[in-house]
Amino acid sequence: MALWWLLGWLCACSPILTFVSVAPAAFSLGSQRRLPLYVRHDSLAQAALLLQIAHDVTIQGGYFAVQDHTSERSPLYWQNHDVALDPEATDDLDSEVALELGLTSYDVTCKSAQGAPPCVPGLTPLLTATFFNSSGVLGTWRSPEPLSADARATTAALRNEFAALLADITPVELRREVPLSTHDSALEPFVELAVRGQVALARELLRNYAENHPSSAAAWYDLAVLTEALGQARDALTLYDHAIQLEARPLFFEMRAQCARLMQSPAP
Repeated sequence: MALWWLLGWLCACSPILTFVSVAPAAFSLGSQRRLPLYVRHDSLAQAALLLQIAHDVTIQGGYFAVQDHTSERSPLYWQNHDVALDPEATDDLDSEVALELGLTSYDVTCKSAQGAPPCVPGLTPLLTATFFNSSGVLGTWRSPEPLSADARATTAALRNEFAALLADITPVELRREVPLSTHDSALEPFVELAVRGQVALARELLRNYAENHPSSAAAWYDLAVLTEALGQARDALTLYDHAIQLEARPLFFEMRAQCARLMQSPAP
């Protein structure tokens, strides 16, 4: 209890830097916001349906932008339910993660809820998604439930399934309020710059100061906060650790722990 009281008192007396931090998704695409999309299809109508669903749902989500590659041959090839990257297609790809959508038939047992449209027994199409880049297949996903025999229900189900898929790859932006340290009065100009929104400039000036004053724990801590605010959480952890080695303050430990939890925990 005493530790939390002390931490609260320190925060109340310190300038607060507010910024947006990103909690990683369950399947992270890093900082990528563009989603190249290929569609594996049996007909042009099916391709158009899947493309339209992907386009509509990503617009509603607001994070990714679909880049249409449905007119191109997919770089993936399937054998039964195994998928691999066509070696001849790697020259046309880069490190950016792409997505292939398709309907794949699986032998499933239908368990329709009471009042719901019946699904098709036996070989039933499920929405499948495969993530890949030039290094190969990165992961696969398929809808947990078979599709309905009713066309309208199928379209609605596909939208819901793609929305669930999108949720698994979309990071969540979280508002962070982190106290800055002014134990060293020389840090006040850097802190003022950062609080006014000039975080990148403040970070560069503060880095020079910290390198010239290597024993200032407050300088290294503030440098860690500004680095985290710029989206470089992994580098920020190293700087938090350096500040803690110089001076083990409760505030340093807590802000370092919060940064680490955001890096390690998938977005809710």
